[in-house]
Amino acid sequence: MRGTSATLRRSQHHVFHNRRWLRSASTKRKGNALSSQANPPRSGNTPPVTLTAHGLVVDAATTLAAVYARFAIAGAFALADLFASDPGANCYIEPPAPADPSPEAREAVIPPPGAVRIASLAASGIAAAATAAGCDSAVHRVWADRIGATFASEPRLIEALRIGTGWRYLRINPTRTGTGGLITRGEVVSGNYLVLSAGLGDPLVRFVARIEQIPTRDLLATTPGFAAETITATCPRCRRQWTASGGRPVFTPSSHDGIEWGLDSAGDLGLVTNTVACPVEVCPGRVGFTAAGGQA
Repeated sequence: MRGTSATLRRSQHHVFHNRRWLRSASTKRKGNALSSQANPPRSGNTPPVTLTAHGLVVDAATTLAAVYARFAIAGAFALADLFASDPGANCYIEPPAPADPSPEAREAVIPPPGAVRIASLAASGIAAAATAAGCDSAVHRVWADRIGATFASEPRLIEALRIGTGWRYLRINPTRTGTGGLITRGEVVSGNYLVLSAGLGDPLVRFVARIEQIPTRDLLATTPGFAAETITATCPRCRRQWTASGGRPVFTPSSHDGIEWGLDSAGDLGLVTNTVACPVEVCPGRVGFTAAGGQA
């Protein structure tokens, strides 16, 4: 995979970023198997809020990383490797092996008889190909942001992929000369997986996590660091506080004698400090922002 294979072999916990992999946890290799321990969730942790010339933004990938850290267990390497395939690669899911196959016979024909080409490297496309190949697989949506209803930098999509019967995939990467191809294989074990994506149209897969049980929407919404629906504005000088929800930067006061204000009317935007001048006229303080609350 174009210079990333070494990283893929070393890492069990991984994240997509512009179709490349970044390590997110160290692993130990025992023989040919990889073992790892998921990052424990950190209580009370919230994603950073960035003030830009266009508004307030919570980085979507950072919130997905929080979900990954809370739920991931070891075992997603092969499936994540499949999602990381180059766009020009041809990927197939092989049918269950016959009762008495020899390795030579099974790999003599590329792709093997009965293999199903994966039409789309999305969770739904992989599940459909696995089912067509005779393997028990299913996918359903667990979370999908309503566009424009959160402060997330991109709409987030979380899908649960259930693999009842493990399967092998075959990937053919065309060579630069246009003749032949580099062939790689992987074996995906049965289990439950979360596919964490962000973006409009064809969302980019950022994380793939094997999990023990599929979380509910309510459980996802309470995951520390996943919040992107509500932003709290606080001035430490006058100790006033406001909240904005639903992706609209209009702040409502927490106290009955406070004033409502919008980010478009805020003064002295500090794009480096992520603060604005306090809207209370007699206060010389600066207002900072934190994210809180999920979109259940």
